[in-house]
Order: sequence, then structure tokens, then C-alpha cells
Amino acid sequence: MLIFKALIHASGQTIQIPTGNSPIGMLLQIPDVSVLLSILINLLVVLIICIILFYVNARFSLVKDVSFLPSYLYLFIVLAFPEFHYIQPVLFSALFIALSFRSIFLSIGKKNIAPSSFDAGFLIGVASLFYFFASAMIFVVPLSIIVLRKSINWRNLSVTLLGLLLPWLLFYSYNFITDNPFNYHELAKQLTTQAEALFNSYLVISIYLGYILLITLISSFFILQQYDEKNINTRRFFKVLFIFFTTSLILLFLPAVSGEIIVLLTLPLTFLITNYLTFMKRRFWAEMFFTVLVIFSIILQFVY
Repeated sequence: MLIFKALIHASGQTIQIPTGNSPIGMLLQIPDVSVLLSILINLLVVLIICIILFYVNARFSLVKDVSFLPSYLYLFIVLAFPEFHYIQPVLFSALFIALSFRSIFLSIGKKNIAPSSFDAGFLIGVASLFYFFASAMIFVVPLSIIVLRKSINWRNLSVTLLGLLLPWLLFYSYNFITDNPFNYHELAKQLTTQAEALFNSYLVISIYLGYILLITLISSFFILQQYDEKNINTRRFFKVLFIFFTTSLILLFLPAVSGEIIVLLTLPLTFLITNYLTFMKRRFWAEMFFTVLVIFSIILQFVY
């Protein structure tokens, strides 16, 4: 339903994939692609992210009930914006960051956390090739491990950094072998240029973003009230998600970052909001909050 309008107007048209802030996009210089192909690829990436979110919730019991709600929330929040119906490098970045959740959370039950640290660093390194500012998430890995295990040594820090640098080493090697020098000066220019607003300034969009902010604040107060009731591991997992959310939010203050950051912000938010909607005593309000979110998502398809 959310992409129905985009599919109707897709026939015979092409679209240019945005490459700003995307090193791998700037390197490949992909020509205009079919709008239909762009929509289908993008939808596939979003669905994979939804599957990962479901797996993380089920595997680590962030919310006791095994629920598809984190996946539904991500689907409706992200695809509510028509800009995200087409290929966006930041969505590929979000996919690898979502995978890094699993690697980080797995470190809580292992004696040797070097493999998990390396995996998380490597995944974030790959994410930064699609969306450069995702490289800031590298600071999240050691902070998260400290939260989960209360300590971290220099070896794990080194392994995390190695994981981050490896994708960039491969990226540079590819440039060298193919004799296709990458324009790092152009990348630096992109990263320091004021970004254009991703979303049009419609009132309904401001209301929608305000509604998501309202649910986020209510969900935050709610989890603080039930914090002592949750087991130790679940508390630590939510602290890690808060670190991811805060890091993404800080990126919003950079001049080259625009509305695309919502794709990253929504990853941890899905678990926070799911926790609130799942444990609300009055089911009417939980269903109403979710229904209004879905209605807003549908309305946004007709205001552009």
C-alpha cells in the first residue's frame, strides 16, 4: 500500500541514485536506473532490515513476547516518506548497522569477545562505505561492550578498529587495482557542504515527525518506570540501543546530514516503541497509537 503510488508512476521512467555522503556510490558512478528496479531493490533492503529486527528481538528477548511489531514499525515509519521508496545508500548502511546489533549483543555471553568486536567493527565499516557518517558508530561498539560486560581491554579495541578499517582497505585496494582513483577531495567537499532538505516542508510531515517524537518521549518515560522490573541483560541491551540512538541524533547537527538520518534513528526506536505498545495495560491506547501511525504513513503518500 505504501509504495502503490510509486509503482503506478514507475513505468518507463529512470532515476538517478543519490551518491552524496556515499563513498561507494561516488566510486561506482551508477548511471540512471529504472524507477521500478529502484523501488523493488529498496523494498527488498527494507524487508531484510525488518527480518533482522525481528531476529534480534526474538534472539535476545528485548521484549518478552516474540513480536513482529519492531519490523512493522520500521516498515511504516521509513516507507511513510516517498523519498525512501527509491534506492537510498543510507538504507544499505542501516542494514549493516542492524546486523551489528547481533554481533554486539552476542558479546554478553562469551569469554572471548574479539570475534564479536571484529564483526561489529567490520559491519559498521561496510555501513560507512554506503553512508560515510555511519563510521561514527565505531565509537558505539566499545561503549556498548563496556555497558554489556563492564570492562574492555586494548585488544578488543584494536580488533574493533581493525574491523572498521578492513572494508576501507579493500575499498582503497579496489581503486588501486582497477586504476580508478577515488576523488577523496570531492568526498570531503560533500561532507562539509550544507545538505539540502530531504523532505518538502508540508505541515502534515511536521505533524507526523512531531507524533513520532511524542511516542518516543512517552516510550522513554515508560521504560524508565519499568526499568527495575526488567532483567539485567535486557536493561543493558536497551542502554546499547540508547547509545546508538544518541549517536545518530548527534549526527543530525552536522551540516551535511539531512532527513536521511531517520533511517538510522528508527532502528533503535522500533524496540523502544515496541516495548511501550506491548506492555501498555490499556490495549485500546496501544492499538490507537499504532493505528494513527499507520494512517499518517498512508496520508503522506498523497501529499507529495
